[in-house]
Amino acid sequence: MKKDDILICSELSRLGRNLLMIMGILYECMNRAILVWTIKDNYRLGSDINSKVLAFAFGLSAEIERNHISQRTKEALARKRLMPC
Repeated sequence: MKKDDILICSELSRLGRNLLMIMGILYECMNRAILVWTIKDNYRLGSDINSKVLAFAFGLSAEIERNHISQRTKEALARKRLMPC
């Protein structure tokens, strides 16, 4: 991608598997003046400081949510293994 291109994704969490990956992609986009638009939350991120702060906050919340989902899944699988058939 190059300057003034627009990266469109469903949500920021879809950009990577963890916060560092998401932040790396957003950092690269901001350095290259690539806009990042999300469909689900309707965010428009550019290279300004407000976008950088929002990108960090959204990336962090997305990682926390993924961790909660993973934890709930692991707990449910553990309970299922303990139940007799």
